Amino acid sequence: SGGGNDVFEPSDQPRRTRLYAMLDPRGGTVEEALVESEVHRLIDKDLRGYYEQILDELVKVPALPILIHGYAHPVPDGTKSNFGGVSLPGWPGPWLKGVFDDHGMHDAVGLNRQIMVTLIDRLNAMIGQVAALQKYQSRVQHVALHKVFNYDHPDVPARRKHWQDEIHPTAWGCELLA
Repeated sequence: SGGGNDVFEPSDQPRRTRLYAMLDPRGGTVEEALVESEVHRLIDKDLRGYYEQILDELVKVPALPILIHGYAHPVPDGTKSNFGGVSLPGWPGPWLKGVFDDHGMHDAVGLNRQIMVTLIDRLNAMIGQVAALQKYQSRVQHVALHKVFNYDHPDVPARRKHWQDEIHPTAWGCELLA
């Protein structure tokens, strides 16, 4: 995968993250709450460049099938990592909620979730466009994961079955993604 850490690191300093730069807390809609110039720079320029740079090298290997994937829609609700019911000391996270909180944006399952849906959909669209480039001659396939965990109410028990924290799927979630 690629792109996650580029958005929310350093997680212990939310105001220094790319996600923070992409948010405008004065916005009441997704379109108003996203700073398009920052979104464009991260997704359409920087991340696209990283993907193309990696793929340019991989396609040099003859007959190597290449699958690339994006992300499913996360919910920035502050859920911390836990593996088998045990939180790991020193494990980072939550990653997303702190960034929204530092901007005074506290609607995790409303506007903030829709912002993340929009960003992930844009990332997936970019990855699909890169995979379809002529220079990859149909050797690169994009696996769209962003609708696998598609539900309207992220606070229902299904969310806990799919996600162990804000950005990592559970073992059962991984099976669904596979």
